[in-house]
Amino acid sequence: VARGVGSGTAAGTILFAAAFQYVVGALFFDADLISFSDIMSCLLVLIFMAFGFATVSRDVSDRAEAMQAARRVYKLVSTLSAIDALAGTGAVPPSGRAAGRIELVEVSFAYPARRDVQVYQ
Repeated sequence: VARGVGSGTAAGTILFAAAFQYVVGALFFDADLISFSDIMSCLLVLIFMAFGFATVSRDVSDRAEAMQAARRVYKLVSTLSAIDALAGTGAVPPSGRAAGRIELVEVSFAYPARRDVQVYQ
């Protein structure tokens, strides 16, 4: 929703700026201060520049989300485990009980964005 509002606001700003440029250009054209081709050149440069800024602003928000995700991953990876896997002490399962097999029963997987579509069953 935030991206939609941001994109709509950016597009509206670009269009209002173009309208303002047409009005100012018409006033300058009527006063013989500028030619029509100069008006159009200026208008196109400013519109393309605005679209470039809009694209960059979307990349900035994506970068902020990526940095937040990287912080969460770093926190997860750098957390020390309470279990020391290399220590020779601790509880050991009785022999014969652990056979080295893992059986998954009634497991399903779906992506968070589309919880209704199962990927694996």
